[in-house]
Amino acid sequence: MDHIERQQARALVLVDDKSPLGHMLRDAEAPAHESWDPHAQRLKDRWIGGYQRVQDVRRAAVHLLNRLVERPAERQLDALADLFPGDPSHLGKGQSRKRGSRTGSPPPLPPTRPAALQVDAPTGQLVVRHSPQAATALVGQTWELRLAYDTSRGNPFNAFARGVAQGAPDFSLLDGDIQLVGEGCVVEKASHNSIHFEVKEVEFRLTLSGFDRRDVKVELRELRAEAGVAREDDAA
Repeated sequence: MDHIERQQARALVLVDDKSPLGHMLRDAEAPAHESWDPHAQRLKDRWIGGYQRVQDVRRAAVHLLNRLVERPAERQLDALADLFPGDPSHLGKGQSRKRGSRTGSPPPLPPTRPAALQVDAPTGQLVVRHSPQAATALVGQTWELRLAYDTSRGNPFNAFARGVAQGAPDFSLLDGDIQLVGEGCVVEKASHNSIHFEVKEVEFRLTLSGFDRRDVKVELRELRAEAGVAREDDAA
């Protein structure tokens, strides 16, 4: 609500009170009938998946407003392609090359090291485990895992942070939104979308389930407390 007021906007969510969604929201009403509580006991007793549906309704206006005020990070040459079809390839042509610019093939990139961790993504889940290509075992190492739903443009983690600031994160690792099961590792929740885990066994396995049917962006980095640095791992 604070975010909507800052944008000088007003939102009205209309739900048919005779529809199944209307009955679900009625079961989620707080005692004062001024808000919807996704943790309401009556909602849990009567509905399967009620928590996520109530959260979707609560966030609907904020998500719509974000799409309206969001600015693309780069120039969108095909933003209106559906209305005005044409070849945008000529845009930007005819401009003289900057003095001193070079042509030719760029130098080859150095070979990348094998990822230490492997991330599998079955439907609604993420599974983090030791990569078979890793050169060394990870026992004793502590890693940070950050998650966010992927976005068509912009930084997914910045978008998630905006949702947290507005009081409507896409999901939360703190309140049971997402289930965590660690095998051969010790897991510590750090924030709505990040956890720290210490590897105790070579064949460890960390499973997270309960995500929507959306692509999840993953960032992994090793935490090296003694050196005060973190090593990034391209496991997304």
